[in-house]
Amino acid sequence: NKQIHDLLQGNLLEVTNWERHMILMYPAIQKLHWHRQEPEWKCAGAGVEFSHLGDERGHVRCDGRGAEGGSLFCALAFFFEHFAHDSLLQDFPPPREPIDTPNRLPVLEKLPAFELEPSRLLRWLAVLVGDLHQPLHWLREYDYGQSLEVVYQNSNYTLLSLWEDYLPSRLPPKPSAEALHRQYEEREASWRDTVPTQLFRDWAKETA
Repeated sequence: NKQIHDLLQGNLLEVTNWERHMILMYPAIQKLHWHRQEPEWKCAGAGVEFSHLGDERGHVRCDGRGAEGGSLFCALAFFFEHFAHDSLLQDFPPPREPIDTPNRLPVLEKLPAFELEPSRLLRWLAVLVGDLHQPLHWLREYDYGQSLEVVYQNSNYTLLSLWEDYLPSRLPPKPSAEALHRQYEEREASWRDTVPTQLFRDWAKETA
């Protein structure tokens, strides 16, 4: 709607182009798009490796083991809490385990001041919510799918390019605004009593 358009200083399609521009201008910023943890998890973890997202108990928190402070989940929590009002967050029960949201994102400190204006930070929040729902952004194995080649319909792709470039270009038309609103109303009740940063964590585990 117009309010969101004004806050973002553009629409979501323009934000996608802006994201590409930011990566070209400031390559280090792309660290925010990907999950990192120590040790990294793998699809078939063995020994010290985990076969699931998060630490040995499956906890995703910004402590280095469950998630690195400047990676996707922690950056998303950082941008959300930048805009969230403390008095509103008090209406939610606490997350099931601490988030440990970082106080700063060092990669942002290298950007010029105009890139840190509220509209820019809100754009990052919107972009990372999208990344949150991309499975390969959560698995560092095979360089997030960039070093794994696949053949589909006699054409070669990296797994990442197949997932993020080819498949989206073949999606059916997007649902109408009315259909999206109905879908939101059907799901909203299950989200209402959960602090958004806990929802980010739940969605991350579902996606991964």
